[in-house]
Amino acid sequence: MFLKSIHIKNYRQFENLGLDLTYPKGHRKEGEPLEKICIIGDNGTGKTTLLDLILNYYWHGFDKGDLPNPFYLEYTTVDFRQDTELKFTNTKHPINLKQEYADVNAKILFFPTGINLPSSLKEKEDTINAEDAAKKSIYDLNNSETLKIWEQLRSSMKPSIEKELLYRLESLKGMKNQNDIHELKTVLSKIEKFKADNQNDYDKFAEFLNPLLRRFHLKLNTKIDLDKFDEIRFLDLRAKDGTIIPMEKWSTGIRQLIYTILPLYALKPETGIIMIDEAENSLYPNTQRSIIDFYKSVCPDMQLIIATHSPILASSFEPWEVIELKFNEKGKVERKPYFKGENHVDNYHIRPMYLQWDSLFMKMFGLDTDSNEERNDMLMELAILKRDLKKSSGADKEALQEKYETLAEQLDWATL
Repeated sequence: MFLKSIHIKNYRQFENLGLDLTYPKGHRKEGEPLEKICIIGDNGTGKTTLLDLILNYYWHGFDKGDLPNPFYLEYTTVDFRQDTELKFTNTKHPINLKQEYADVNAKILFFPTGINLPSSLKEKEDTINAEDAAKKSIYDLNNSETLKIWEQLRSSMKPSIEKELLYRLESLKGMKNQNDIHELKTVLSKIEKFKADNQNDYDKFAEFLNPLLRRFHLKLNTKIDLDKFDEIRFLDLRAKDGTIIPMEKWSTGIRQLIYTILPLYALKPETGIIMIDEAENSLYPNTQRSIIDFYKSVCPDMQLIIATHSPILASSFEPWEVIELKFNEKGKVERKPYFKGENHVDNYHIRPMYLQWDSLFMKMFGLDTDSNEERNDMLMELAILKRDLKKSSGADKEALQEKYETLAEQLDWATL
């Protein structure tokens, strides 16, 4: 179940916005829904509003009395199992797609702006219900929702933990002489081999998460007391020096990553939509460069929709996957086309993956200069120094050369 098109009429800043979310002509997947979508645009152009509309449409079917009239919203969704299309047109209160028509295997996951785990798990303890979390098909992933999903994941890991504990207990009980060091080493070796051949689900999660955590010199703490696995309130990380870092001491970037990755890993949705608002929050540029591919690798059959202010994230998308929203002369929002003429792969004149960072800022994010005024002033001074160097033949030439090279290095400019 992927989104193929949106048409919004007379809703807030949208006067008549039509979005085709399919691959263009000439593409090998021509006409199929996009697998990933990037929404960019200035503040107030409605990036978050679009995500909210998608979420609320599936969740509530817009059965509300506060929507403007007339209200026009068109969605085309595809259930790949049944190969059917559904369209809702010219309806103020569309049919509740979630209840009536949605693929039972599909899930809608929405990560709102500024997602962050609470400072204390006890703040949300009374809301946790792992069984309810497992049954849902739509998730508005606020703080408490992630804790519910962790409870569900921990519960699903318990059988493999119990299996390992039982083998360990039976192996130790089977020892003929508890004080025989040689026999104890043999038993412990058998236990380690069992663990390697029958990896518990918590260790599997660590194996999945650690490649991403290693870039921050961290890993999931797996040196835990399995007898007290039920008492683990949330994940702990381990630094290179062995220091345990509880959730309350994580950086905001680490929280952002784990907050989004844990639900994707735990729910393992077969199909549906993942929406992340401001996916770059607290993430360093090098992490941003790889995060989109990582999300898609976790859930390859989900449609990924992100809203972002980051040129680095936008560079992970093909031009037909980018929705740039902009204000027109009437102050209403429309989509800026990246192609000229027919919507064909060969007609796109902006290609985010081909652009340098400064070009991304200028061609897609509205900056009208490639640097600030201070840099321009210093470039002028560098040009003057270069001129003076060419004319100089006296004792001041060495001092001018040193000054020129220092300024050129500061400006990241090639020297003479």
